[in-house]
Amino acid sequence: MGRKKEGYVALKDDVIRKAAEIVAGAILAEMANASAVQEEGDRSPLPGLPKTLQTRMGRAAATPAPTRKKGGKRLRMSAEQVEQRKAAVLEAVKELKVPAGREAVEKVVGFDPSRYLGLLRTENKLKMEGERRHATYVVEKKK
Repeated sequence: MGRKKEGYVALKDDVIRKAAEIVAGAILAEMANASAVQEEGDRSPLPGLPKTLQTRMGRAAATPAPTRKKGGKRLRMSAEQVEQRKAAVLEAVKELKVPAGREAVEKVVGFDPSRYLGLLRTENKLKMEGERRHATYVVEKKK
């Protein structure tokens, strides 16, 4: 048993040494490549990195965040659209009459009602029954 363990330790040390040689060789080769590029007069904004990374990172830094132009397409729904969808979801739950799951409501209204079910719950118009993953919704009775 002792010999096997010694053999595994020696093998492990050998593998670690070989991996270190490979990594060190790759780093030295990349450094030599980077110094050769600098000698050629390349004024890269990110010296020392491979060309593929320089272009990707440089492009990402140069691109501004997307903004909406005046009069362009609206990126979010208006308050009226949200209210219309909330009303549609509430009507669908009332129409189903039994405790309705999210999927049943989705079949009636034609869009994902998750956001609107949550909004209606916070407004105390709907009540959630059951566990979160298997939740059903019923209309909250006024007291």
